[in-house]
Amino acid sequence: MSKHELYRNPADQNPLDLSQVPNMQLEHKFPIATQYPFKSTCRRFVWDLYLIAVGSAAISAGMNFGSVFIAVGATFIIMQLARREARGLAPTFSVGVVLTWAFGFGCFLAYRSGFSEGLIALASAALALTLIVAYLFRAHWIAVACCGMLDKESIDNFKATGRLPPGIKPKPLFKSYKAALHSWITYDPRRCKSPGTQASPAGSAVTRVTMTSAVVVLWAGFAVTLVSGLSGLAVLPFLLLLAAFLPLVAMAVAACSILGKAYALMEVQFEPASWRPFVRRLSLAQSEHVKKSLYLGRVFGDGSPIHYPTERLMHGGWIQGPPGSGKTVMLMQLVEQLIWQGYSVVTLDLKASSNELYWTARSVAKEVLLRQRRRVPTYAFTPTHGKASHLFDLYSQSFWKSLSPEEQASCMIGIFGLNHPCVYPQDYFRDSAWSVQQHVTSKYPNINSFQEAAEYFARELQFAQEPWELSQQNKKHGEHPRLILRRLGLADAMNARPTYSQEILDSAIQLESLFHTPSVLHCSLPAVSDPVANPEIGRVILNALLHAGAYSKKSSVKVVVLIDEFQRMISRSIDVVLQQARSSGVGVILTNQTSADLVAVDANMPGTLSGVTALQAWIKATDFLGVQQVQTFGGQYIDHMISTSVRDTSNGRETTYTRSEHLLDRCSSGLIDRVNVTPNQYFLRLNDAEGYAAYGGQMMVVQSGYHLTKKEYDDLVSRPWLKPRKGMLINGQHRPPLTPPSSALTGPKPPKIPRTPTRLTN
Repeated sequence: MSKHELYRNPADQNPLDLSQVPNMQLEHKFPIATQYPFKSTCRRFVWDLYLIAVGSAAISAGMNFGSVFIAVGATFIIMQLARREARGLAPTFSVGVVLTWAFGFGCFLAYRSGFSEGLIALASAALALTLIVAYLFRAHWIAVACCGMLDKESIDNFKATGRLPPGIKPKPLFKSYKAALHSWITYDPRRCKSPGTQASPAGSAVTRVTMTSAVVVLWAGFAVTLVSGLSGLAVLPFLLLLAAFLPLVAMAVAACSILGKAYALMEVQFEPASWRPFVRRLSLAQSEHVKKSLYLGRVFGDGSPIHYPTERLMHGGWIQGPPGSGKTVMLMQLVEQLIWQGYSVVTLDLKASSNELYWTARSVAKEVLLRQRRRVPTYAFTPTHGKASHLFDLYSQSFWKSLSPEEQASCMIGIFGLNHPCVYPQDYFRDSAWSVQQHVTSKYPNINSFQEAAEYFARELQFAQEPWELSQQNKKHGEHPRLILRRLGLADAMNARPTYSQEILDSAIQLESLFHTPSVLHCSLPAVSDPVANPEIGRVILNALLHAGAYSKKSSVKVVVLIDEFQRMISRSIDVVLQQARSSGVGVILTNQTSADLVAVDANMPGTLSGVTALQAWIKATDFLGVQQVQTFGGQYIDHMISTSVRDTSNGRETTYTRSEHLLDRCSSGLIDRVNVTPNQYFLRLNDAEGYAAYGGQMMVVQSGYHLTKKEYDDLVSRPWLKPRKGMLINGQHRPPLTPPSSALTGPKPPKIPRTPTRLTN
C-alpha cells in the first residue's frame, strides 16, 4: 500500500464488498476533477491540438512516407505528454488520438474522391461539429458551476435567466475561460472516487477530447484540401494554426455571456462565507445519509465528502490541536450542524477565553426559528463573579429526588472526581467517601443546596456514632468531600438561595428538558480564573446530565456534550464517563491541545481515548506523542529500493544491482509537517464502518474547505458576555454568609450512644 493512497477514499479499497457501496446519491455535487494538481494542462492541450492538426494534414496530403512519419511522431509526443502531464488521463488522449487517425483517414478519402465534393463535405462536417462542441462546452460549464451548495431557487434562476444571486460579481473572462477549458479537458465523473458526482452534458473526458480533436482534424483536412486546390502552400501553416484554434475560439464565443458568471457562481459556493447556507442545505437534503450526518470536510486526494453519521457521536469523539490551529472553529461547525439536525447541545468550555461557541449557538437558534419555525431554548451558565447566569440547582432537578440515597451517593462520587477503577488504594478512598455521602443523604433526604450539604457533612463528621454510623477512618476520608461541597456552596449560580426571586427559580436550568426539547446549554467555566472550583462545577453538570439521561422517561432528543480542555475536569475517569454517556443517550466530544497534556494526568489516557472513541481528529500534530499516534494509526507500506555498485574486474567493469525491501510509515514526518503548515488540513480517523462510506479506522488527510471567515469569527469572539435577561442572576450579589451554620442545623448536641456493641444471639 503506497503512502499516496492516504489521499484516496478508503471505501475504494473494498470494491467487491457491496455493503460498502452507497445506495443513495448525494444531494450536492463537487467539481472534483477540476482540482487536479498539474497546472499546464490547458497549454499542453492546445499544443496537442496543433500537433493533431499537423498530423491530420500530413495524412490528408497524400499518405506518403514523410507524412506518415510526421503523424506517428506527433502521436508519440501526444501520448508522452498525456502520461507525464495528465497522469490518469492517458487513456483519454489515447482514444482521442486513435479516433483522430480515423477522421484523418476519412479526410484523405474525401480528398481523393474529388476536390469540390470533398471540400463541401469537410466544411459541412467541420462546421456542424464545431457548433455542437461549442454548445456542449457552454452546457458543460453551466452544469459544473451549478453543482455546489447554493439553494435550488438561485441555481434554477441562473439556469433560466443567467442572473447571478445578489452580491455575486462576475469573474474576469480570461481567467474564467481558462478554468472552463481546464474543466472541459479533465472533468470526468467516472474517474472520481465520490459517487453521485455531477455528470457533464458533454459526456466523459474521453468524449469531449475526442470531439475537440475531431473538429481540429476536419478543419485541418479542409485547409489541406483548399490549399491543394488553390495551390497556396504559403498559407498552409497559418491555416493549420487556425484549424487548431478554431474550436477553442468557437467555444469561447458560445459561452462568452456566462463564462465569468458561472465561474463566480462556482467559486462563491465553495467560499467560507457560504458556510451557513451550506449547513442549511444539508439539513434539507432529500438523502437520508446527508440529512442525518455531520459534514467533516473532503478527502484531500479526490475531494469526496465525508459525511459522518451523527448517531455515531454516541460512541464518543476526540479532537486535539494546539492553540490557533482551528479547533474552536471545528467545534463551531459541529454546534451549528447539531442544532440544525434537532440535537440538544451542551458545551463545557473550560478555556472560555471567548464565548464564540455560545454566540454561534444563539445565531443558529435565531435562524432555525426563522426558517423552521422551531424555537431552540438557549441557556447560559457561568460561576464567574459579576457575570449574568441562569441558575443550576442540582437538588431541584426533577430526576434527583427519584434517586435512592445510594444512587445519589454514586452521583456525588463522580462529582468529587473519585469514580476511579478498582485499583487499591484508589477504590478504598472512593468507597470511604461513598459511605459518608450515603450516610448523609439517607439521614437528611431534604437537602436543598450544596451549602446545606456541606453543613450536614460537617455535623455528621463530628457527631456521627462510631462505628455503627461512620467509622473514625471514614470520618477522616470524608473531609475531602466536605471541602468540595463547601466550595460548591459558595457558587451563587449553583445554589437556590432564599433571597432569589421566584422568576429566577422558575427559569432555572432543568437538565431533563434537554432530552425532550432540542436546547442549548453553554457553560463558561474558565479554568484560568478558578482552576479548582470550575472543573468541579463541570463535573457536577456532566454527572447530573448522565443521570438525567439514564432516568429520563421517553426521551426523544439526544444530547451531545462538547468539553474543551477536558483533562482539567474528567481526569482518570474518562473511560467510565464515556461508558455511562453511551448508555444514557449522551454523546461526548472531548478536545484538548496535545497528548502531552493527557499524559500529565494519566499515562494511559491517550491509549484509552484512541480505543473508546469512534471519531479522532488531529488538527495539527506538533508534539512528539501526537506525531507518534498519527504515524502508528497511519500504518506502514513496503517500498522497494535498488542500489547500484560498479567495480573494475579482469573482464572489465561490472555493474551489480541490489533490490531491497523497506518498511516505511505511510504518514511520514514530511507528510505530517506538510499537513501542519497547510491551512484547513488535518488528520482524521473514523473507527467504524457505518454511514455513507466505510472508512474502517484508516487515517485520512482531510481538507476542511468550509469554515468561518475571519470577519465572522472576530465578530463572535468580540461579543461581550450576554446581558442579564429575565430569570437570570448576577453572580456575586447573593453571596451567603460564611459564618456558622443555618438555624436548621443548630440545636442540642445529639446524645451519645454507648460504644459497647450489642451481643448478637441466634
